[in-house]
Amino acid sequence: MPEENVVVVRFTEPSKAYQALSVLKDCDAEGRIRLESAAIVERTAAGELQIQESDDNVGLVGTASGSLIGMLVGVLGGPVGLLLGWGSGALIGGLFDLDRANESDDALTVLGQAIPPAQILAVSGSAPGTLFNVQVQFSGRPQEPMGRRKYWPIYEACAKHGLQVMSHAFGSYGNPITGAGWPSFYVEEHLGPAQAMQANVISMVSEGVFDHFPTVKVVSVENGFGWLPSLVWRLEHSWRLLKSELPHLKREPAEYVREHLYLTTQPVEEPHKPAYFLQLVEQYGDMIDHLLFASDYPHWDADDPEFALPGYLPAKIRRKIQFENARALHRLD
Repeated sequence: MPEENVVVVRFTEPSKAYQALSVLKDCDAEGRIRLESAAIVERTAAGELQIQESDDNVGLVGTASGSLIGMLVGVLGGPVGLLLGWGSGALIGGLFDLDRANESDDALTVLGQAIPPAQILAVSGSAPGTLFNVQVQFSGRPQEPMGRRKYWPIYEACAKHGLQVMSHAFGSYGNPITGAGWPSFYVEEHLGPAQAMQANVISMVSEGVFDHFPTVKVVSVENGFGWLPSLVWRLEHSWRLLKSELPHLKREPAEYVREHLYLTTQPVEEPHKPAYFLQLVEQYGDMIDHLLFASDYPHWDADDPEFALPGYLPAKIRRKIQFENARALHRLD
């Protein structure tokens, strides 16, 4: 039986869920995707599961036997986005009651157990192959660094399904949002995400994530990118001094970073002298192929694609950043 792609997104505002469903319908009507089914699912404060609206070409995302779920990605209330594999009755991530999942054929019923009360999900299912790629999102500041073993089942599932791991800036989950504690001003929060992403990169390299999951790629979003060369320099130096602490690593830290890490341009760290920015590009070397354009639309500080990159940037590098690198990463050829 062919597998279907199923995407689940949690919303705190009902209007946003209906807006997302409207966009899915429009994409289906325009032929950009083939939408097999979609629904707005709400768990009320009393714990009851309600399907508010559905648009069914074949049937609602219903039973595991009648509509096999091959891919399920959801931000369901934890510190990270969870990829859950369904097919043999097993679920990865520990979010669901596994015994209940094995006993039930009703996918929405089992899914509903994971929806927090008074929360809303948009659930959509597409025909095989029409959703070409999905990223699994971590908060920029998860409860523990991204290399920790508690996250490895997610990386295992990503490797199995050919998905990227994306770390998006911000969030805190109770932890201080800077390395020195709680700040006083939003400008400190706005500049702070790079600190967390650097810690996550060091953690994933040190814990051996990329040795165990050699196909997994990590995309850093809205964390800046100017800091990467100096981080790699320091990481290499520290590893040479302390590599006896990390005997499990099979390669030098810089090799893992160069192969597995991608960064986005938002925000662009543009110095006042153009020559300095070109020097930064030179320091990236062939990792310029790992720099992706991001707009951060529709936030107040979003970047216009026409003006985000400096005008003096060579045309070849501009094309790489604007679309060629992302096309290669997400296999859009």
